[in-house]
Amino acid sequence: MGLVWFFILTLALSFQAAAQCCSAGNPLAGTGFESESTKNQWQISTAYKYSLSDQFYYHDYKVDNPYIEKSNFSFQNLMVSYGITNRWSLSAEAGYFYNKSQNLHFPDGLYDLGTNGFGDVSVNIKYLAFRKSKPATMLSFAVGSKIPVGAFEQSVDGITIPVSLQPSSGAFKYTASVYFQRLSKNKKLGFASQGFLELSSEINKNYLIYRYGPYLRLNAGVMRQITPKLSFSLFGVYDYRGKDTRELGQIVDQSGSIAVYLQPWIQYAFRKDRVVFANVEKPIYRYFFGEQMGNKMAVQIGFRMFYQRDCED
Repeated sequence: MGLVWFFILTLALSFQAAAQCCSAGNPLAGTGFESESTKNQWQISTAYKYSLSDQFYYHDYKVDNPYIEKSNFSFQNLMVSYGITNRWSLSAEAGYFYNKSQNLHFPDGLYDLGTNGFGDVSVNIKYLAFRKSKPATMLSFAVGSKIPVGAFEQSVDGITIPVSLQPSSGAFKYTASVYFQRLSKNKKLGFASQGFLELSSEINKNYLIYRYGPYLRLNAGVMRQITPKLSFSLFGVYDYRGKDTRELGQIVDQSGSIAVYLQPWIQYAFRKDRVVFANVEKPIYRYFFGEQMGNKMAVQIGFRMFYQRDCED
């Protein structure tokens, strides 16, 4: 009987697969205010992120869902960047989900449906279009791709888990971003802004024909240096997710959303080339185009380091 209920719930969830807060593929990870990359410099960072959602919404008001109690994930990324020249840099990022799950309602209690595994790998090339030393100002552009190398067709008792809980997105994605940062003359105050766009190719694998909607993230924030080693930042974030589509261009009703977040950051440089950072992401406004689970909060803690490789001519 448990397997029958599991099949019914999984079938119901499959119609909302791309609509949940635990969207397929890696979550966006950041490191706060960026440091300028130079030729032959390596930048390495890793961050752990936890996200929790426990409420369904339709448009901008709460609704009940009889099937899902909550959804959460624990994720760790590793990013490596190398300065090819003083203006061009190349980066790669991979990630692993320790847990990506939903608590489902059964007649006799809750059932935890979850997965773990490697997500997507992203590769980007960045160009520093403008740089000024006093006051410190930079403008950069980047393009890249996300490659679905991780697990995408995990199953339980022979039943494939919904797309939203798969570690990998299963689709090639193409990204473009622009980043601007300006610091005061004494570098104790700063402003930064970023735009990020992601477009997905179509998934066409066995049972599934699917395309994720376009994703746009805009953010802007200010930084205040509290001590020579400690700084605090506050960002406002705008997210737009377009509607997903299935075979023959069929629109997935339970997809697409607009959200606004507040994102406070704290960074501590215990050495000039060693930084620990943490941030919280809290939604202050959400609007969903269909019935979906909204994110309650996310926290991230990470570390980044720099290494300058000296090369002889």
